[in-house]
Amino acid sequence: MITGFNTDVDYNSKVYHVQTEDKGVENPFVESMIYLGGAIIFSKRTGYADKLAHGIMEKEIRALIETQHRTVIAAIRKGRFDPDTAHAAAPVIPASPPVPKPPEALHTIFARPSRPVPPAAPVPARAVSAPPPVVTETPSKASLDEMIKDYLMREKEKDTLDIKIPHGVDFYAGSVIPFAIKAETSSSRKPVPGVEIVAKLITTFGPPQDLFTGYTGPEGTLTMTLKIPGFRQGNAAIIIMGRSREYGNTEYKQLVKKKG
Repeated sequence: MITGFNTDVDYNSKVYHVQTEDKGVENPFVESMIYLGGAIIFSKRTGYADKLAHGIMEKEIRALIETQHRTVIAAIRKGRFDPDTAHAAAPVIPASPPVPKPPEALHTIFARPSRPVPPAAPVPARAVSAPPPVVTETPSKASLDEMIKDYLMREKEKDTLDIKIPHGVDFYAGSVIPFAIKAETSSSRKPVPGVEIVAKLITTFGPPQDLFTGYTGPEGTLTMTLKIPGFRQGNAAIIIMGRSREYGNTEYKQLVKKKG
């Protein structure tokens, strides 16, 4: 199983948390979920079971995770999941009350002829001003794939932070691993300097451990060395977090492998 990304996205004074991860070959699909206020408001699954028979490579799954994660973030920035954009229902205008008919004259054989009753003046109907036009928006029926195409066509869409780990870098228990990391914008691929990079080790057998803290240079790069402690039981993962004031936060996760 290849772990994925977690990103906080600010939009319209709300913070949406986007989580995208691979469920592994036993459950071959990539799942993205959007959280708002602790509740899941959207989920998207993309399966790749048909590609397993052809030997899908790990880098292809990583690319699928990354593409889907960016697409969901772009949809949030377009306001697709903002509850404040829902239109109010059209006002209900009460109908005018019926005009009462004049009572019919009653005659008896004992009554003196009564004074003629003039016909009742017609009651003018109450004027009802027309309500202001209500603009309604048809709910979008576009699929997520169509949203991807729409997003890629908009070059001015706001960038988010992305961190790149060299392909082929694996983390093994009990090893010392030097490598370079790069922080860049997700769409225009512009280097982002001054990004705080924090690497932690999360395990099932102990508290989280800080492995590295540093900042990217003018070219958006940072060389880091992770000293991963050895273990034989339990599981562990490396979490690399990037934090930028201008472009937000992002995370990279990868499981730690045990040496054979």
